[in-house]
Amino acid sequence: MLCAARLDFAGAFYYHPLFFLLPAAVLAYTLRRHIPRKLLDYTAAAACVIVIAVYVVRLLDPACDIVTFHPQDGLMYRVFHR
Repeated sequence: MLCAARLDFAGAFYYHPLFFLLPAAVLAYTLRRHIPRKLLDYTAAAACVIVIAVYVVRLLDPACDIVTFHPQDGLMYRVFHR
């Protein structure tokens, strides 16, 4: 979001290709009384699924340096492997 605030949309897209969802969610929340409830629910569910899918794809991509998986650096690993 910092990149988008600086009008660096290429950088914002690099860090998260769905960066535009946050302003859309704020707008939907602001106009929630004027939007049918089912439409809001389905759209929110779809957005959650898409965000998780992007995360998983990036996590599984070995060339991606934004989302990385290093369990040995985590607290749970250190607690249970001592």
